[in-house]
Amino acid sequence: MSQIGLTLDDILKIVQIGFYITAASVTVLTYRSAKNGLLNTVNTEYQKKVIAKLEEVSNYFSSEFDSTSPHYWASSNSIRDSVDHINEAFLRNKDYILELGEYPFGVPYAKNLSRLSNFLTKIKTDPFVPKGVREIITAFLENRIQRTGSIYFSELESYSESIVAGENLLRTDGEDPKFDEFHNSIVEKLNDEGCGISKVESDINDIRLYIQMYLESFNPIKNTKLEALKTLQFPEDNLINQTSARFLKGLLGTSTFPSTTVDIKQQIQQMQEELDLLRSYSQQLETKNQELQKTIGNFVEPDYFSIRDRVLAKLKVGRQSAGGKAIEAFIKELRL
Repeated sequence: MSQIGLTLDDILKIVQIGFYITAASVTVLTYRSAKNGLLNTVNTEYQKKVIAKLEEVSNYFSSEFDSTSPHYWASSNSIRDSVDHINEAFLRNKDYILELGEYPFGVPYAKNLSRLSNFLTKIKTDPFVPKGVREIITAFLENRIQRTGSIYFSELESYSESIVAGENLLRTDGEDPKFDEFHNSIVEKLNDEGCGISKVESDINDIRLYIQMYLESFNPIKNTKLEALKTLQFPEDNLINQTSARFLKGLLGTSTFPSTTVDIKQQIQQMQEELDLLRSYSQQLETKNQELQKTIGNFVEPDYFSIRDRVLAKLKVGRQSAGGKAIEAFIKELRL
């Protein structure tokens, strides 16, 4: 059998070819992964719009408690404005109303409810509001608008009936104790229905916390962990399966919370508990993964030096030769 003699130049060319093949393989695999991941242009642009929209929604809610905002709750008084509207309509049409025996113009729709209703309509159809976030916001707004509107309507209708029956008009100049009683009565009923300003502020803070949790899910490292957790199964504990699935669905825009849910704080607390569970399982997964990598490292790594010695023996050269040193350097690069 004839032997093929390899020069140092031949060995270096072989090493170079191997390097190019490895680099090309890594490039192709990286491209295939990036094409479906965060480097995808369309996906990246969409996520940017989602983040911008969620920031806008969060700021809109917080503006109600920002003293510099035109939506600041203390700067508006829907009850006063509605009473003024009824008073003006009554005085302008007093003879007609008294002859008719009833107030025929209906109750004005409060400005703050009109603003919230318009915002709700936009949220329901906005393609950049993820489903899980949309469901929680929709539940909160629908509950607030319905209950607040019902109280406003009932109290203002009673007021319009009282003035037709001969009661004095309420003055809204701040000097009428009866108006203060009327106003405080409505505020008390709103508190009883969970729509008072302190409860609204608490619910809005919880919604913003949920938005923060959703935005944190954009972290690609966390996403990788969540995708791995999706594949985990715990047959001995069905409750854990359900908990993990629901949290993941919430982050990915497929919340399992019903749209009629109104206790936002309870939802967020439950989500936080579920997140703690997932973090625990994630840590367990990382530990097992590290152990597996160590095991693979111990058993799979080729015996490079034995291979080197066999190659050098066939070439009939020693380790200190140019070829031996080239192979030695190559092995060191492989083991980095």
